[in-house]
Amino acid sequence: MFKVLIVDDVDILRRDLRRLKVWGEASGFTITDEAANGKEALQKLNASAFDMVITDIRMPVMDGMALLRAISKDKLCPCVVLLSDYTEFSYAREGLVHGAFDYLGKPIDGQKLEELLQRVKQFLLERENEKAKLKQLEGMVEVAFYPAND
Repeated sequence: MFKVLIVDDVDILRRDLRRLKVWGEASGFTITDEAANGKEALQKLNASAFDMVITDIRMPVMDGMALLRAISKDKLCPCVVLLSDYTEFSYAREGLVHGAFDYLGKPIDGQKLEELLQRVKQFLLERENEKAKLKQLEGMVEVAFYPAND
């Protein structure tokens, strides 16, 4: 099950997102934690691993763009999805330039979120496969250059 962190300063929006029927076994994603701003989210990301962060762009203390830059810089999470009002498209576009996986408009449409989760799942599974192949190749290099019987 892939772990998701929700970041939004509006409690009711976090609750509404949590209530959507896209989470669970069928999608492979579960919301494991929430944060009210980017600073709180960074603390949680440094404390435990998440597979995806869904963050609002505009928040007090630390906004979603600053959070995205910090996540990208320190490689804290492989997938960040931005939430924005349709009037904030330029911010969402900037987020994509800074490494966001995608963005969702508010209010969140369950069908669009479900489609996004399918794409994120494919991305994360491919990423895991690449890591496994790399680990296998590292083992082969070790055996080739440092044989056990030498």
